[in-house]
Amino acid sequence: CARYMHSCCKLGNKVIIMGGKYQKTVLNDVWMFDSESYRFSLLAPHVDTDINDTFPEKQCPAAHGHQSVIVGQFLIVFGGNLRKGYSD
Repeated sequence: CARYMHSCCKLGNKVIIMGGKYQKTVLNDVWMFDSESYRFSLLAPHVDTDINDTFPEKQCPAAHGHQSVIVGQFLIVFGGNLRKGYSD
């Protein structure tokens, strides 16, 4: 897949990849790449709606051009463009 405008964070020997675009499709998937086994795993992250009720479906929003950072056990995603518009 020629994904672009996604975010990518390193966590030990793993890399977490979230969202982005493929052709004209905005993606909401989250993948983990293990650099030791050279395998990708599709993750099913939990969206904390106690903080923000913008996404009541508890799925990651389809986003591109965003940034992310890992803090402890959390992947925090901010900014970028959502399928429905812009995010702050």
